[in-house]
Amino acid sequence: RNVQMGVQIGIAGASGTGFVVSEDGFILTNRHVGASWNTRYNFPQYAFPGVLIRDNKQVPDVTIMQQQVAGYVPANSTMIGGRLAGQGSIKGRNTYMNVVFANTVLRRPAVSVTPSDEHDVAMLKIDIPESLSKVTLKDSYDEIKPGQVVTVMGYPGVAPEEFVVRKSNDPFNPQTQFTTMPTPTVTTGNIGRVIPASSDKNLTYSGFGDSYQLTINATGAGNSGGPMFDEKGNVIGIFFAGVSDAQGTRISFAVPIKYGMELMGITKVNK
Repeated sequence: RNVQMGVQIGIAGASGTGFVVSEDGFILTNRHVGASWNTRYNFPQYAFPGVLIRDNKQVPDVTIMQQQVAGYVPANSTMIGGRLAGQGSIKGRNTYMNVVFANTVLRRPAVSVTPSDEHDVAMLKIDIPESLSKVTLKDSYDEIKPGQVVTVMGYPGVAPEEFVVRKSNDPFNPQTQFTTMPTPTVTTGNIGRVIPASSDKNLTYSGFGDSYQLTINATGAGNSGGPMFDEKGNVIGIFFAGVSDAQGTRISFAVPIKYGMELMGITKVNK
């Protein structure tokens, strides 16, 4: 907004999943859901070809194509408004972020968002007078083996939506409201593989962070931030991504719950 060229970076109309971790309204979700300026940004097609701006001036004969900014993360920007920015100084904001509980239609505003510095995890807070039912968290990272049965809950965007018509009883605003009511999807599968984090000690590098690779595929955009349960009903992970190839092979991934527990101040992840 401080330069003559370009458009503001932002995402509108996106949705995701989260789960209650405290009776007073704290919720865990993904960082790319709650604080999307901390994740890879996909520019719209109309943005290309772009131009390179240096010292608040366009650099002649230099164009920017999509592949050159494929890994761009707004929070990691080195310039803003044509001026140099310090590392880690770029912060985004949610103009609107609402939390809707399962099988209800009331939108409750999130009053704070705390993103993790370690993984794709964020913590939201809503204000609510009544105590909420929370999930049970269990850090079983050292015990998890490939083949273990797990269940993911959430709201995949490809699932049919359910709509509710609400007639107003307010004489000063009698307009009928037509809104969506989220109904969670329950999907069971297995942990196909444990992908360890990069390690300086062991001289290893992980191509997909510290993750559980899953055989759960009936998910997708909108399911991000959903809880992953073990067979005893403990949340051991947070669903966060899925990838597929041209042949239709699809795999999905979950963040170990230890990163969410670290964000809550319960534990510290060993580096």
